[in-house]
Amino acid sequence: KVSMEDLQRLTWENAIAVKLQLSPDSITSPVRPNPIYVLVSRQGFLSSLGAQAWPHFQHVLPSLPGQQNQQLAWFDYKHLPLRGNLPIGVLFDLLGSDEACGSSIPWELTVHYTAQPEALASWQNGLPQHVQYFHSLKEACFISRGPDGSAAVMKMTGPAQDSLWSAVEGAETSRYLEILSSLKMVPASRQEGVSASLPCRLIVRTFTGSLLDLWDTTFMTSRPVSATRPDGAWTTLNDVLSDLLPDLQFPASGS
Repeated sequence: KVSMEDLQRLTWENAIAVKLQLSPDSITSPVRPNPIYVLVSRQGFLSSLGAQAWPHFQHVLPSLPGQQNQQLAWFDYKHLPLRGNLPIGVLFDLLGSDEACGSSIPWELTVHYTAQPEALASWQNGLPQHVQYFHSLKEACFISRGPDGSAAVMKMTGPAQDSLWSAVEGAETSRYLEILSSLKMVPASRQEGVSASLPCRLIVRTFTGSLLDLWDTTFMTSRPVSATRPDGAWTTLNDVLSDLLPDLQFPASGS
């Protein structure tokens, strides 16, 4: 029998093969460097991929006074800028795993070390990826444990936050779970007779045309989900999808 800890570990160890090439607009050398091939955790973010790419490409990058090129890294897939606030696994599921998008393994991405497109800056709201991550974590803890949950995130020291973010980027399962356990995120009922709530974020892709229009036709929704149904049975994924997307038809629970 597989334990919950084993499932968490297997999930974190799941990786995606990526072929990463440097964009021509970031090259100052007459010779284009070879692409690199890396395995990246589905749980990680693009910033971790940028850190892996930097040592291989830095010798041909332009030098920008007063700026560190490594921090300017952004990525595209077939000329579509990728949102850095979404985990790599989510991005791959939206794009690289779909035959309509021309799926292939390894997943072929391009890295840029130039000024970001305006669309990327607006999606990030001027916030670094790790700051957006902790905003989402605080929201999830509030849904799970109420004010005590969100307060636990806000009380984390700077070194503790850095350690947690480092574990996320490095897919270090044991360290991540150890730090996260201190937040006591296990959902708990806050009112007698009311089921505990689970944090849920649903990303829905609706585009059918050009790949470059994907972000204009993709929406996200975050909301609490009850752990049990009114009849006392466990809430299923079908229940959640039917509730969040009432206009679509999903198989009945148990079918």
